Amino acid sequence: MTLFKRADSPNWIVEFQYLGQTVRQSSKTPSKVTAKAIEDRLRREIQERVASGKLPTIPFEEAVDRYYRTILLPRGKSMVRAKDNYVLTKLRAHFGDDTPLDNITSADIAKYRDDLVTKHKLTPSTANREVAYMRAIINRAANDWNISTAPFRVKMFREPPGRVRWLSPEEEKRLLDECSSHLRPIVTFLMDSGCRKAEALSLTWRDVVFEEDRVRIRIGADQTKNATATSKAVPKRTAELLRQLHKDCPEGPDHVFLFVPKTRKNETPRPPRPLGNIQIGFKAACRRAKIEDFNIHDLRHHYASRLVQRGVPIQRVQRLLGHKSMRMTERYAHLAPSDLDDAVAVLDR
Repeated sequence: MTLFKRADSPNWIVEFQYLGQTVRQSSKTPSKVTAKAIEDRLRREIQERVASGKLPTIPFEEAVDRYYRTILLPRGKSMVRAKDNYVLTKLRAHFGDDTPLDNITSADIAKYRDDLVTKHKLTPSTANREVAYMRAIINRAANDWNISTAPFRVKMFREPPGRVRWLSPEEEKRLLDECSSHLRPIVTFLMDSGCRKAEALSLTWRDVVFEEDRVRIRIGADQTKNATATSKAVPKRTAELLRQLHKDCPEGPDHVFLFVPKTRKNETPRPPRPLGNIQIGFKAACRRAKIEDFNIHDLRHHYASRLVQRGVPIQRVQRLLGHKSMRMTERYAHLAPSDLDDAVAVLDR
């Protein structure tokens, strides 16, 4: 069957194999006659391409879908799947589902890159991340799928050095004092573990190992940004916090960090639920604590900065943060106690 309908759509789907090429796309019409005309046109285009010796092309929608199904989805990283879908949906809306992949030029992508910054006010770093999806799709199509594409020759924006922001001991105390009762445990945990926000929100008691003299956390590969499992101990403050949370944990919930709704008089108690969006509460706590230019991800920088400032070798900090590349960790190197003074002192001898 070359034309069919899904149960959830009035439009016909065109699907066929012809001269060694497979086509599957929506006709975007409920008219079978129009859909058949689209199929005939697609067959003619394939015939012309084969006759001229050109590689086949595919609609942009098909390229995006194939990249998502074969590359992004198998990685199993649920923490970034929503972001993947968000960016890919934006790209499809901008470049058009039916646009042949080889019709999308580097000039088109460069204009999209520039508009992200000038019109939509995104940072150069964020714009680069979105353009990187286009680069990956086009390169995968050209190199692995044997699909005709326009060469990708788009330069990325120059990015500023990685941000490093940490709290002084006084700021740390003020922030924790201003956190609400459900926010304080997870903020303390992020300060003492260097975990990302999504990793902490998804942490369950199965991921916490209580040993006699320490507490260790395990983050699965499906939860980390770089798809690498990690295990590390936490300092005493957070170890005691986790032991107390586990002791007080109500029956049922498996997540470590919970929100317990307040119960009014004569109201049936509502069950605890896993913490969700903590961004608003965190910003409010920072305002009350009079801490400026500080966001949740900076708690990870705070963790790394304190380690380096206390003399932990940068290679160990890399492992604790789960960085695959030392380049990411080197942003903290300037915080290490300097031995350069001793090195220069040899000139005085």
